[in-house]
Amino acid sequence: MWTWIAVGAMTVGIALLLFALATRLSRRRNVMTYEEVAAIIERFLDGAGDVWDWDDFITRPLADDLLDTIRERCATLREQYPPTEENRYTNERGEEILRGYVRQLRGLTAERDRRDSAVLGERSD
Repeated sequence: MWTWIAVGAMTVGIALLLFALATRLSRRRNVMTYEEVAAIIERFLDGAGDVWDWDDFITRPLADDLLDTIRERCATLREQYPPTEENRYTNERGEEILRGYVRQLRGLTAERDRRDSAVLGERSD
């Protein structure tokens, strides 16, 4: 009987270890740039993206902490700002928040590009 308990405990332990490893590797694999996330949100707002693109974005953790916070926020907007029209993800306020994320991310991208140019000694005339 103790043998079965030990085998069960080892099996559960190994399963938990594999789950933790898979979660860690999954998070590491989902590396995106600010511009990529801005483009996903913008395509979603414009109705140009595939519904599964949005689902993948809001359900897969991202390696960058800021981008992952934005992703989590996007995932909860529907509940916080329910749509007032059929076939919409959120109401106007939720869409404003999404547009704000696009502006914020594009601003950070531009800022980083300027900083990188300065480091390389390039002029930004």
